[in-house]
Amino acid sequence: MSLSGILSCEKEEVVIEKKKVDYPAAYVVNSDNTISVINLLTQSVDTTFLIPSSGQAFAHHIYKSSNNRKLVIALPSTDLSNGHDQLHSISSTGGIAVLDATNGNLLQRTSTTSANHNAIFSPDGKEIWSALMSHDEPKVLIFNADDLSLIKEIQVGTDASEVTFSSDGKIAFVAAQESSFVYAIDAKTKEVAKQIKVDFFPTNVWPGNNRVFVENKNRRSINIINSQSLATVEAIDLDFEPGFTLFHEKSESLWICDAKNNQVRFFSKNGSAWNEMEKVTTNTDAHAIAISDKYAIALIVNQRANTVSVIDLVTRKKLKEIVVGLKPNGIVLIE
Repeated sequence: MSLSGILSCEKEEVVIEKKKVDYPAAYVVNSDNTISVINLLTQSVDTTFLIPSSGQAFAHHIYKSSNNRKLVIALPSTDLSNGHDQLHSISSTGGIAVLDATNGNLLQRTSTTSANHNAIFSPDGKEIWSALMSHDEPKVLIFNADDLSLIKEIQVGTDASEVTFSSDGKIAFVAAQESSFVYAIDAKTKEVAKQIKVDFFPTNVWPGNNRVFVENKNRRSINIINSQSLATVEAIDLDFEPGFTLFHEKSESLWICDAKNNQVRFFSKNGSAWNEMEKVTTNTDAHAIAISDKYAIALIVNQRANTVSVIDLVTRKKLKEIVVGLKPNGIVLIE
C-alpha cells in the first residue's frame, strides 16, 4: 500500500490508497492474518492484504468463489502448525472471513463455537461450508455466502477437518479425524449420504478428477474415493507422512507434500499400481500446492520457511523462492 498526504491550510490528512489486484495472482494465506499476493507474471509479492482479526487469529487455508471475486479464510484462533492434537486440551473458537479478491477489503466475518480447519465456497458460490474440529460438537456448518447467516448444521464424526467438494459439486466430503470414516454430504439435501470407510485417523480430504484423496498421516497412506459411487476404490501405501495432495490432470500425476523431509513427491499410475517417479526438495515444511498450467509452474507453500517455492512443471526443478508472511499454510490462484 502507498500513502499520500493531502495538505490543507488547517491540517494534514493521510489517505491510504489500496493497491488493486488486476493481474493473474496467487493468494497465499499466512497465520499472521495476512495474505501475500504474488503476481504470477513477475513471480514476486506485489501487495499484502490484512485480515482484520477482532480476536480471531491464525488464518488458515484459503479458497475463492466461482466468479473469482471473493476469498474465504478460516480463523481457528489456534496455531494449527503446532498440530491438531493441542485441541484435545484447549478450548478454541473459530471464525470465517470473506474478502474482496481485488483489494482485500473485508466483506463479511463471523465466529464459530470451535476451531475450524477451512472454509470453502460451494461450487455455485451461494454458500460457505466449514467444519468444527470438535469432540463435543463435530458439525459441518453451512452459511449464506452473502451475509454469513447460518443455513444449517450437520452432525458428523469427531474432530472434523477440511471440507471439500466433488468435481461436479454434488457431494461435500469431510474427514472425521478420530475415526476411520469420511462423511459424504449431499450438497442439495444437506444430509449425510454415506459414511465411507477409510484407514484409521483420516487427516484431510483433497479433490481431484472425480475422486477424493484422503490423507492418512498415522497409517502413512492415501485412500482414493470415487466421488460418484462414494466408495474407496484404491489405496497407496507410503514411506512418509502425507500432507496436502493434488492430482495434476495434465500430467496425470499425483503430487504429495512430504513436510518432514521438506519435499514434494510425485506419483504416477502404471496399470493398477501407483509408483513414485521422483521428488523435489522445496523448503522447510512443504504444506500446500497450487498448479498453473497457463504459466507452466507449481507453487509450493513452505509453512516453516515462510516462503513459496516456484517449480517448473516440465523439468520439475525449483526456479526460485518467494518470501511471504509468517507460517503460510494455504494458496489459491486467480489467473
